[in-house]
Order: sequence, then structure tokens, then C-alpha cells
Amino acid sequence: MRCIGRTKKLARCKNQCKVLYCHVHRFQWWQVIVIIGVIAGLYQDFIKPIFVNIRDFKPDINVNDIHTNLDEIVFNPIFQEDDKENFNVLILRFEDYIADKNTYCIGRSIKENLVVSKANDSSLVNLRVRYISDSIPPPRNNLEALEIQERHNADLIIYGLAKNVKVDCEGADVCFRYKLTNTIIDKAKPAIDIKPEKFDLDYISTTPSKIELGEFSIDYISLNQWITSLSNLKRGNKKQAFFELDKIAMDSSRNKDERSKRFFEIGNTYYRMNENKKAIFAYEKAIELNPKNIEAFHNRAVSYWMENKLKRAKRDLEICIRNPYPGLQLSYYLKGLIYHEERSFKKAIVFFDMAINEDSTIARFYQSKGESLLRLNLPIRASGEFKKALTISDVDSAEAYNQLAETKRQQNLFYDALKYHNLAISKNPKNSEYYVLRGLTKTKTRNYNSALKDLDKAIEINPNGTDAYRFCASIYIEKGEYLNAKKESDKLIRMYPNFATGYMSKGRVYILLNNLEEAIKSFTQAIKINPDFSDVYYQRSKALLLNGDYESALKDCEKALSLNPDKVVYVIQKLTILFRMGNFKEFNKMFKDLSKSEKDGILS
Repeated sequence: MRCIGRTKKLARCKNQCKVLYCHVHRFQWWQVIVIIGVIAGLYQDFIKPIFVNIRDFKPDINVNDIHTNLDEIVFNPIFQEDDKENFNVLILRFEDYIADKNTYCIGRSIKENLVVSKANDSSLVNLRVRYISDSIPPPRNNLEALEIQERHNADLIIYGLAKNVKVDCEGADVCFRYKLTNTIIDKAKPAIDIKPEKFDLDYISTTPSKIELGEFSIDYISLNQWITSLSNLKRGNKKQAFFELDKIAMDSSRNKDERSKRFFEIGNTYYRMNENKKAIFAYEKAIELNPKNIEAFHNRAVSYWMENKLKRAKRDLEICIRNPYPGLQLSYYLKGLIYHEERSFKKAIVFFDMAINEDSTIARFYQSKGESLLRLNLPIRASGEFKKALTISDVDSAEAYNQLAETKRQQNLFYDALKYHNLAISKNPKNSEYYVLRGLTKTKTRNYNSALKDLDKAIEINPNGTDAYRFCASIYIEKGEYLNAKKESDKLIRMYPNFATGYMSKGRVYILLNNLEEAIKSFTQAIKINPDFSDVYYQRSKALLLNGDYESALKDCEKALSLNPDKVVYVIQKLTILFRMGNFKEFNKMFKDLSKSEKDGILS
């Protein structure tokens, strides 16, 4: 190209060049000025506006808004909140934490089973199923399961473990776990008692094909039936839900042993609901289907015992004892409790010993034996049993210390008793009864003010308890403050007009005030309220004796003895009445019989 430079006469140069200027005109001064001007123009018009715009740029979106939006994306629940129509099932991956093999097929098979069930069962129209294989890790415990359930509004979470997974997931040992929402559990009660969760290590061998075909059970119920029953509960159809849960029990074509187990579980459900009569009926069905179901005999005995049908309970327990089974120690123990209630304390001790021989690791066996020994006025032997109980890990140590305190009270070692009362309270400071008993022991040491403080504490813990108010009156009687005792008795009557204890306390005060007629009226009112209260008959007997009515006094004392034949003061009262009546023949006969009996040595 031709050079664009200029000669001295300002004519254009005629030399040829490659780029604008030839070698002669390359360094002319005015050329540099032109180039600088061009560069400056480019900067001013194009480059500078770009940088200014970038520097002054202000985004329209708030950064905090961005974070909020991200949070909403991360925690967006799978199911709708407060969904009252649909039953929402969330299935998570079954984890093989040993071999870390692919177990996606198990969760997918469960989902497929439920989807097919929904398509073929109109009662499952409200079923919603989601299977999440990776984005939600399987829960490692019940708390994590609950957290996932609440976050995603699931009614049911199904998850679990797998091991020994075969190639291409053709089979595996599966541990099925689940977590139900409390909403479903609450809707089931009280007619149905459903397990709220399953978190164990019970494996079963299965295949994806079997799961898809429904050959998979939960607590004796097929997966389909289980989901159907829960779905019905969500919709409020409790009767239909119960029908689904009990299909196995009602299906006569099924194995009898399987149905017997189901009736046994129904019986347990009713027992936990305190529906003992219904529990007995269910256990009877279980026994009819399988007479070798010894656990059903034992549990029916427990229900009979709760219904105070002791003869029937003992009859069932005899069957259990003749057919030893893994829970035999419990049958021995229950029979001991029944004999204790029947006041056959020696027989009770025999069965408590048999229970201990079967299983020496249960603290309450020793404690119950100690209670029977106390009733036989053998506090030293009883103390030994309570101390043995304290060496066992499952012991209620507070109760054991309380029982030890009673052994010391029986020996009139009141200061030693107080040490055990203090230990009991230190282990369980919220038990109002322990304060009442310590207060009573303190009255024996004539520490009345401290005793009243204990009773006030008992009332603070349990304002509805009657013993604390009653014993307040007793302490005022011990102190000789009869008017205060009467005030406490009146307070108890106002609070609990249908309780006999207030009237009995008031009657005791009237005896001490020598107002025998009012005392007898108070005791009579107490008997109307509770005709089986032995102490009231004893107290009225004392009032009648002081009033000179020996025949009526003897009649009341004998009634007290019929209700509680082992109460020593009742025996002494009867001897006193016979002596006052001049009936020395009966007095001597009773005294001789007493000296030959278990009560030998109690009279001085």
C-alpha cells in the first residue's frame, strides 16, 4: 500500500509500505499525537462507560431473599401439610451397611406392591406412596425416623436393613422397620392398640418378587392388610380398620396356631386398655385354637386376678405350672401374689421362693417375699430379702429403702427407720407417700413439728391425697391438740365427703374429748361410706366399750377381725372386751389358741 505520510511540502509520500507508513515517515511527531488522540477517544467513548456501569451496578434481588428461596427448595416437604384426606407413605432405601450392595430393589418392590394394591382396591383410593432412594439417607434410629416423618408430613415411613443380598438383588435377608405418626395411633385408641414403630434386628429371607406379590407380613398381618387398616384409620373408619387388623384371627381357613397367636395379641391389647373381660374372651379363643398356648393361660390368669376372680386365676396357673414354659417364674410369682392377697402368707412365700429359684435376677420377687414376711411379723428376715433386692440392677431402690424402713418400724427402731426413709426420699423426692411415712415415724420419736412439715410436703406434692390430711389429725391427737385435730378432720371431710377416713379421724377426736355419742355417729357414718374398713369397726368398738355397750363393742371387734384377722390390736381389743364382760372362759380359750398360733409371743 502507499504511505500516508507527508513531505515537507505537505504532499503525500509516494513510497510503498506494508502498514500505513514507510520507513521514512514512521517517526513523524504529529503521527504520535494522532495515535494518542485515537486511543483516548476509544477509552472515553467505549472502555470507561463499561467499567463505570459495572462499578455502579446494584442488583434488584436481595441476598437474604436468595438464601430464603434456597431454604425453601431444600426443605420442601414431600407430602402436603395437615393432609386429612390421604394416607401418605414414604419409603426409604433399605441399607446394606455390611457389604454396601445395591438394595434399591427392595424399596421399589414395596412401592410396586402398594401401587398395585391401590389400583385394585377402592378403599385405598386415598393412598399416596413415594419412594426416595438417595436424597434422604435411611434413618439410623427412631429419632431420625421421627424427624424425617415430621419434616415431610408422612403418616408412615418404611425403611430398614438388608444383608446377604444376592446378585442382581434376586433375594436378601430383610429387616423391616417403620414409624407411624401419632395422629394415626391416637385415632386407633382405645379400640385398637397399634405398634407405633418397629426398630429391631429381626431379619426374614425374601425376594423382590415375593414382596411385589404381597407375600410379606408385619406382625402377623400381610403388608396389604396392614396398609389398608392404617388408611381406614386415617379416614376415621375405625371398625373397618379393626376388621383388617383381625382378619387373621377371623379367617377359619388359616393355620390354627397362627390364629391363636393373633387372638393372644388381641388379648394383650385389651389387657393394656384395662378391658379385662374382653382380654379374657380373646385368651379363651387363643386357648381353644391351641391348647398348648401356655402363655395364653398365664395371661388369662392375670386378667382373672385383675377382675378379683382368684380361684379361676389359680386354676389357670396350675396348668402353667404343670406345663413348664419360658415364663414359668411369672406364674409362680403371680400365684404367690394371690396367696398374699388371701392372707396365706406362708404359702405366698413358698411360691415367691419358687419364682426366685427359676429366675434370681428379678428384684420384685424378693420384695414381695419380704412383704409377706412383714405380715408374719418377721421383720429381720424381711429386711434380708429387701437388701437382696437392692443388689439387683432392675430394683426400685426407693421402694426397697421404704420397705426397709418398715422393718425397722416393726422392731420399734424408729431412728434406724428414719435413715431408710431419708434414703427412699433421696432416690424419689416426688413420692408423697414417702413423706407421709417418714412423718409417721417422726411422731414415734415425738418430733411432731418436723412430722407436720413432712405431711405438708406430701400435700404439696399430691394435694388430692387423703393420708396426709388424716395423719395431720393423728399428729395433733398425739400432741394433745384435739381442737386442731378436729379442724384437720373437718377439712378432710369437706374435701372428700365420700371418703371414710375423715369421719374416722373425727370420731377418734371425739373419743379423746369424751364425747362418745358423737364419736359413735362419726364412725357409723364412715362405715356407711366404706363397710369394709376394718379400722373403723375397731375404733367404734373402742367407743362402745368406753360407753359400756360391751355386746355391740364385741360385735364390732369381731367384724374388724373378720376383715383383717392378722391385726394384733384387734386381738387385744377382743381380749379386753371379754375380760370386761367377765367372760373368762372365752377369754382363756382365746388366749390359749393365740399362744399356739403364728402370733405366739406378741402379748406381754
